[in-house]
Amino acid sequence: MSTTVTLAASCGLTDEPRSSEFDVNTVELQLDRPARAASSDPQQSYVVGAFAGAVDGRDLVVVEHKELRRGGHTLASADTFVGVENHVILHRDQIVVPIAVVTGAARGIGAAISDRLANDGFEVVRLDLDDDAGVLSCDVSNHAAVARIADDLGPIDVLVNNAGIWRFGPIETADPVDIQRVLAVNVGGTFNCTQLFGRSMLDRGGSIVNIVSIAAHSPNPMVGAYSASKSAVLAFTRQTAVEWGPRNVRANAVGPGFVPTPGTGDVYDDDRVRAVRSAAVPLRRLGEPDDVANVVSFLSSANAAYVTGQVIYVDGGVTESLMTLIPRPADVAGPHLED
Repeated sequence: MSTTVTLAASCGLTDEPRSSEFDVNTVELQLDRPARAASSDPQQSYVVGAFAGAVDGRDLVVVEHKELRRGGHTLASADTFVGVENHVILHRDQIVVPIAVVTGAARGIGAAISDRLANDGFEVVRLDLDDDAGVLSCDVSNHAAVARIADDLGPIDVLVNNAGIWRFGPIETADPVDIQRVLAVNVGGTFNCTQLFGRSMLDRGGSIVNIVSIAAHSPNPMVGAYSASKSAVLAFTRQTAVEWGPRNVRANAVGPGFVPTPGTGDVYDDDRVRAVRSAAVPLRRLGEPDDVANVVSFLSSANAAYVTGQVIYVDGGVTESLMTLIPRPADVAGPHLED
């Protein structure tokens, strides 16, 4: 049936509530809060109106939008339905809002990536072990748990495998349980999410970004299996790129350098550590989560349409700075012991 509804708020042309007709079949809509949306290319369209309400216990977003360019062609005047529950898109007949899934999204680099992609126009599904507001609880090492969310979510456009853990300690006394857990989350979790979320991209297209580390380039001592796990993820990134490239899926990696986050614990609480690490970076500063998020944004966008199988180290140049740390005699240009 056709039901006339009043928009709770308009996100585009006007802030005034207005009425439109929508084919809603058998349900009445109760509007309770505004919603934002964009088309699959936020640079080329704007939202005319959007509202959100509850239908049989399930959140529903209805969007109508127009094309800004190409002569003002109307794409879908008032008939695009997107169902969401706990910020997860459940049902849609066409892509109105591009969907990104970010793992390890509750804090630090993952939170910065999620915020940046949201600002880029994505509906961001945030996954983490922490069941915080706006975050879906998910252990990415659990294949069945990831499968349930992937099945509910449906097709997505961008996947950012950011979830990762480490355990400090020497190899000779490392707990096998810790080793297996690091590999299960860092490597197994990346595989699970790539397989279960990524296969919805096959042939229709998408971008996968795996967060590795400078440890994939320069092994980090005293962190058990962490360096090995990130090297494995980098190899898997390249495999995904060549295996799924013919099916229009891109896969790249981003390697953060010295970036203080809640996950790095007390490492950067010591001012001397911060000073020494900053001095070792050619750009002479520590990184910020937003530095990483900016690169992920690029790799997730159409601007990176011909980029796949690559790793970009967001490290201020530290992975290339070995020779700047090797002193030379005083009469030879370069770094000296007194420097």
